[in-house]
Amino acid sequence: MEYFVCSDDSAVALQNIGIKCDRCKRVMILKKYSEGMMKEHTIQG
Repeated sequence: MEYFVCSDDSAVALQNIGIKCDRCKRVMILKKYSEGMMKEHTIQG
């Protein structure tokens, strides 16, 4: 999956997208996740 940022850290990104873990089958649904939060939690760029 690719996501191109629009340089607005307060913009809501990937709203209501579900991410499923392959090992434990847990599903996380992203709600109110902003671009600033994505930048803050990025690992190795």
